Amino acid sequence: MTLYEGASILFPEGPRVVVAVGPFGYTVRDVTGGVHEVSWTDVQPARAIVDGRVDAVAESLMAVLSGLSDDALQESLDKLEVVLTMRTGFARGHPALARPGEPYSLFNPDRRVSDSKKCEAMAKILAREALLDRRRQRNMEAGKATPRARVGAVSQRQLMNWLSDFDRPINGGLLALVDKRRVRRHSAFGSSRS
Repeated sequence: MTLYEGASILFPEGPRVVVAVGPFGYTVRDVTGGVHEVSWTDVQPARAIVDGRVDAVAESLMAVLSGLSDDALQESLDKLEVVLTMRTGFARGHPALARPGEPYSLFNPDRRVSDSKKCEAMAKILAREALLDRRRQRNMEAGKATPRARVGAVSQRQLMNWLSDFDRPINGGLLALVDKRRVRRHSAFGSSRS
């Protein structure tokens, strides 16, 4: 990813927008409006400078995401959109990345709606979305397992768990929403089994 003012970066805690790039690091704004300085020495790794822009990757998040199948990755990103919508009113978590019709009024933080009410409303929204998913409906009618690539109907309690997991100060954010059972496991190179 090339860093430039206005670029969005997916941090483990959620998306942030680059507001400045300087010789010693870059500055980002988070979903709450907080501004954070990131030193180039903290970037994992700063790979190259291309046309005056730094090419960087957040290694720990990328390592987990690269171990997911495409379906599992899409499911994790769907969960992230659901949580960010409940937290910020924006599916991508930031006003600078707003889609048409956002922020969703019920989930706008200025309204100070409780997490319980937000989860109740989102559970209804997800249940309606699942009913409109034609592939899911055909599979259910045929007695087949529902594809895991879509979030589908989710209980209010499960949504509360997603919010709690997302808000953890350590290993929260998108990392907490990844279904760890779906991460591909790799054995160490050159190891032998007896």
